[in-house]
Amino acid sequence: MERPAPHPSPLPTPWQWLWRYVVAALVIGGLGLRYYAADRAVAPLEMVNLAFHESSHWATVWAPRGAYVLAGSAGQVLIPLAAGAYLWRVRADRLGGAVGLAWAGLSCDGVARYIADAPHQRLPLVGGDVHDWGYLLGPEQWDHLALAGPLATAVRVAGAAAVAAAVLICVALPVLTARGLLAPPTPTRPTRLPRLLVHDPAPARGASWVAGGMLAPLSESWPGEDAVLGFGAAALERWPGFARWLGRDDLFTATIEQMSARDSS
Repeated sequence: MERPAPHPSPLPTPWQWLWRYVVAALVIGGLGLRYYAADRAVAPLEMVNLAFHESSHWATVWAPRGAYVLAGSAGQVLIPLAAGAYLWRVRADRLGGAVGLAWAGLSCDGVARYIADAPHQRLPLVGGDVHDWGYLLGPEQWDHLALAGPLATAVRVAGAAAVAAAVLICVALPVLTARGLLAPPTPTRPTRLPRLLVHDPAPARGASWVAGGMLAPLSESWPGEDAVLGFGAAALERWPGFARWLGRDDLFTATIEQMSARDSS
């Protein structure tokens, strides 16, 4: 039987995901410098942050006055941060997690500006005539306007640190992957494999012994099924790479050599 030519592997090659990390590191780093070194915001991004800010106010209209006012600034940071956490933890999308962290860090710059303006209230307001941080730090709430400067500085430092951490993630993950410490990062890699319980009171003597050949990709064939046998052989050769891609070292199957040795014995 002549084995069919191997098909291109469906698993991602290093360059298929590496270039995204390179671009992300450069873009996030450039935005971080623009925001925190040049002190220049990006208008389209600020419009989205403003939408997060105002929608957070609307989502908390039921809350006490102080919580409602604070929700705007909290929301414009927590929404991208929560999105990044979801992508990282649930979707196994590390790049998406890094972008969410960076976005939250950049949004901290706008919050810091707002806080620093509390004693002066010179910034134009959108959606009302109440300066959020003028109200929060003023006599109606916390009565600590003197804290506006230190608090703004702390938020700004935290934002810059988040952006720097996002750049570090984009640089470190490919290095760790190249050293074999992490599976290739890709959002299509499943985070949880389905659990399958096989009951066999006598392993290798009962159901598993009878069905072993039917479960293997290459161990049984029938005359005229050369194409199916070739497909199984190709699948078996790709299995170790697929298991590494899943990030699992506890998944295994028999090899062609093991099957040949078994048949010959």
